[in-house]
Amino acid sequence: MSYSSGILGGIAVMLYLVAALSALRSMLAAREATAGMGLPQWHARVWLFAGVLFLLLAVSRQLGLEEALRAAMRGELRAERAYDDRWDIQSITAAILVVVASLSAMAGAVWTWRSGILQRPGLSRITLLAVISCGAMLMLVALRMVSMHIIDSVLYRGPRLNWIVDIGSTLAVLGLSRHYLVSLRTRARQGGRRKHSDLA
Repeated sequence: MSYSSGILGGIAVMLYLVAALSALRSMLAAREATAGMGLPQWHARVWLFAGVLFLLLAVSRQLGLEEALRAAMRGELRAERAYDDRWDIQSITAAILVVVASLSAMAGAVWTWRSGILQRPGLSRITLLAVISCGAMLMLVALRMVSMHIIDSVLYRGPRLNWIVDIGSTLAVLGLSRHYLVSLRTRARQGGRRKHSDLA
């Protein structure tokens, strides 16, 4: 969450860990239900990805890896006497990120529209929303790594977009994973009652 070390950093780590554990629980539940309930296999893969992502974020926050990597990149630029030209490098990198993110978003939007998942309530829609939340977090981390003055002013000043996206994505994955587990249990109970009534 780009907080300094201390209480806020500890809270960030705890939130990441809770989100990671909840996502991994959803992954295990999805794996068990894939055969028994006919769930798509990509559900478990998405929750595994989300769990690993937030686990890595927790480790990075606790050890200060993101800050260390940014410092190492600045040191490399200074060593190559290219620090004064960092604006050009950062501009190109930011442009590439924007293009990749835009193309990915367009491809995802087309696939989502064709599948109609977001229009239908259910486990697939919950899982797809988790994908979007993870994508937002990954984009935020990438922008923080670029550390361009214009980007930093948007992320860290005013409404603190960095905090909004970071905390929002984390809480979204946490809430969606728990909603997934509840919905999955409800569907399993309903399926059990139908089987019982068929046998009666």
